[in-house]
Amino acid sequence: MGDVMVRPAVRDGSDPKAVRDTRVLVDCLQELVRGAYRPVRNCSKYPETVWLADVPEGLVRPVNDADSRIMVVKHRPPLDAPRLPAVLQGRVSVEAAATAAAEPPELLDDTAMFSERTDPFTDEADDPKALDVGSSDVRKAYEGWVGRWKRWAREELAAASHRRLHQQLYRIAKKIQQDGDSFETVLAVGLLQVGAERASARIRRHIVTVPVTLTVDPNTVNVTVALVPGQSGRLEDTEFLSESDGYTSELLGVVRSEVEEAAFHPLSDRASEVVRSWAQRAFGVERTLPFDSGSGHPDLTADPQARSLHHAPAIILREHGQRSVLGFFESIARVLLIVSK
Repeated sequence: MGDVMVRPAVRDGSDPKAVRDTRVLVDCLQELVRGAYRPVRNCSKYPETVWLADVPEGLVRPVNDADSRIMVVKHRPPLDAPRLPAVLQGRVSVEAAATAAAEPPELLDDTAMFSERTDPFTDEADDPKALDVGSSDVRKAYEGWVGRWKRWAREELAAASHRRLHQQLYRIAKKIQQDGDSFETVLAVGLLQVGAERASARIRRHIVTVPVTLTVDPNTVNVTVALVPGQSGRLEDTEFLSESDGYTSELLGVVRSEVEEAAFHPLSDRASEVVRSWAQRAFGVERTLPFDSGSGHPDLTADPQARSLHHAPAIILREHGQRSVLGFFESIARVLLIVSK
């Protein structure tokens, strides 16, 4: 008989040695990717950040488990200013009349009017602009027009912040539509701030993110920001913190489990308490970070002594980069850890 080929033994998930070997391989791959990874430590480096504290009042929807929408921002195109009556042509600055401001444009005086005439030698009796600024006809026309202008200006000024928000969200939505393979949008909470003498050593980044979608209605051009159904949150502290920062993950297992639950809503009271719990554990039991549950986002990192955590929710556009690869390996490592127990 000829030589019999001996096939190597096949090992499956029930083989403890196979699980251990796989964990070693995954750990090595993680370290390889992490070694080449340069994490973002300051959220100002993201392409776009929309702080919910700066969103016009009433737009962010109350937390509702049955409704994944965070906000719906309507498209409000600019409205034209009230048209100047003929008698006011040349007596009111055209540029000022078309620009919303706190104060209305004033009637120009005789000198200004004279300088704006195309023909300074025109007989005043034949020139409708030659009416005295203080005449009853001019004053009456001005008062009627300026009342309409004030109402228009108030509406335009009130809509300005809403319009800027819509433009920014629309820009983010188009970016994702064009480069969704390279970029993602998340709702982030838990803004960690760590001061340092060197600017490069400072940390100003959120610790928790949840994926969101931005949808543009083709008919109304309204933009809807919503959580992705079935997607859980992610605790990202290990991406940019290490033992050299005083960080330890030893007591954070329960926090990570809370964040990774499908029902986790980043704007809920429960989420705020989860972030507070992180502040009490991430730097050991002897060092608790001050926690601010509000939506404010002051930059305190210029102070070398500053260490604080803020709820500070924000919608962020950022690159996937190697972060998603690390997340992939981390999820495999967690599964293997469960299997090996």
